[in-house]
Amino acid sequence: MEKLKLPNNSEIIIKIDVEGNEVKVLNELVNTAFFNRVSVIYFEYDENHKDSKKLLTFMKKNKFETRHLKDSDSHTQYNIFATR
Repeated sequence: MEKLKLPNNSEIIIKIDVEGNEVKVLNELVNTAFFNRVSVIYFEYDENHKDSKKLLTFMKKNKFETRHLKDSDSHTQYNIFATR
């Protein structure tokens, strides 16, 4: 297996689209050697999903600020743009 080689000052931006498995992906991501270099995480969020609060808790715990991007007030699903 080849190791991921990134330039020293490169920014890492991650988009997650895994149909409700975001918490699983984030919990694995935090174990990577490059997680501390992740500056942006972008993912879908649904207020009605059982893990929705866990996603926001994860972001706060890992020092990400979140912005909620919603297409319509009638939807419970929208996008989260998290930066640190």
